[in-house]
Amino acid sequence: MPDSQQAAPPKIAIVLPVTLAERQVHQTAWRHVDNNLARVRLQLLLSSLLHFFDLSTVSSFWIVSPVSEIGTIKQIAASTGIGSYVDVIAEDEIFTSAPVTGRQARPVVAGWKLQQLIKLGVALYVRANHYLTLDSDIVCLHKCGAGTLIPNRKPLLNLETLSDYQRLYTPDFASSEVTRKRSRMLTASSILRLAAPRDAPDRFCGETPVLLSADAVTRLLKHLSNLYSEGWLMKLIQTDGWTEFALYLSFLQGTGSLVETHQLASCDEVLSLTDSVWQCNCMYRTKRTYAPATFFAHARTRMTGHFAAVQSWLPAHCWLSSEYGSIKEYYELLNVALRAEVEDLQRSGD
Repeated sequence: MPDSQQAAPPKIAIVLPVTLAERQVHQTAWRHVDNNLARVRLQLLLSSLLHFFDLSTVSSFWIVSPVSEIGTIKQIAASTGIGSYVDVIAEDEIFTSAPVTGRQARPVVAGWKLQQLIKLGVALYVRANHYLTLDSDIVCLHKCGAGTLIPNRKPLLNLETLSDYQRLYTPDFASSEVTRKRSRMLTASSILRLAAPRDAPDRFCGETPVLLSADAVTRLLKHLSNLYSEGWLMKLIQTDGWTEFALYLSFLQGTGSLVETHQLASCDEVLSLTDSVWQCNCMYRTKRTYAPATFFAHARTRMTGHFAAVQSWLPAHCWLSSEYGSIKEYYELLNVALRAEVEDLQRSGD
């Protein structure tokens, strides 16, 4: 086919919920931990995206934050060089049109649950067929873009299975992880009132980053609003035990639209679960090391997933080697490694 007739490369939206100072709101606050490294994490994520992600394939990049933090987040984005690609919007803007019985009666929600609600609610606004969800504790590992995440015009959906957990974790923790994920899927199915097909394999949606279909999420939210008079937002605020990705996978499986919506991928094709700082070291079958000097080059050599997580809620003593004085020092060394990797790529012409 001549170039002039070739289909345009796909574009995606990116959605990143961020708060720099988590408010301690009863049990809704994310893990009840100090968020004082949020700026350092955000700078690393944005820098890695600037250097490795093809931003020409991004139709919009929204950072969603408390209104009081918009100015500071804009400054952080500008300091990394990615500011011109990013729009910072207030959390409340995502929910202004959500069908609820009364905005004044809406409970206060923060932390992890708020992040999940944002990742669902934003589907009503993005002007792209698909959007990539991010968190501030994610790092982009090597060169990629929308075309990488949507091979053959069908977006990847990273899935996890019992065999993945058995490969990575101790037997006891692998078992407990499956039990936790099954519980979330059962809760999601109950909320949706959709049963998974009887022959559906025992699988779970991977964690952020996940590339979501805006149309599928919009249909999911409409489905919930048709079921519950209080609307999708209030129903999810008032219900515990679900996650955004358990709802998403349950909805696609329950409506028989999973395979037509996504190309199913492993736990290491979008996020690299294997290379991520995902659990405490004692949960893994083998000793874990996360050497900053080889963090990016190792991923490029192995061509593992395009992203890794350094879980923000994990206390340093359960995963960080004693050779590093603090998590802040570890992040600083990751920044050094990122700059070195970018320089190596520039020298090689990649």
